[in-house]
Amino acid sequence: MHSIDYEIKLNDENRPYIKLSENYQDKPEDKFFAIEIATYIIRNSFNNTSFVLDDNSRLKLKESLDFLLDVGDNMAKIIFDDMRAAGEIAMMIDTPYHIEVKSIEERNALPEKNITYNDKIFDRVEGLKVGIAYYDEKTYERYFIVYELVDGITNEHWVEL
Repeated sequence: MHSIDYEIKLNDENRPYIKLSENYQDKPEDKFFAIEIATYIIRNSFNNTSFVLDDNSRLKLKESLDFLLDVGDNMAKIIFDDMRAAGEIAMMIDTPYHIEVKSIEERNALPEKNITYNDKIFDRVEGLKVGIAYYDEKTYERYFIVYELVDGITNEHWVEL
């Protein structure tokens, strides 16, 4: 899960600005977030106020929206490709599991394509490992069972490790 910690401060002219935390690391996903939020705000502004704007203002708002949509689409493709590559790399590395879920039902409901988990994208392929973490309320114990897809990709091909 991504998060951005920030505060709203005042500069020397008493203008509010966003101050990022001291340990903030610049990430492409944060820029993508900013573009998507700006697109959302401009789109809503356009939809809710375009009828009261003059033609020139409406045109500038539409041009801004079109530009942000284009940039956002290009960034989305880059992030998708990065997440897909991270998933492929994770599949090559011998890890205890690739995805964690809370139940067999959740495991069985995983789609065939584009499973997102921890900034990675996986597909149901042979070798995919899914860990199920659950808490037994009767014994007060936490259990973690790992299943792997073996000789197929449908639910009957999950094998407990």
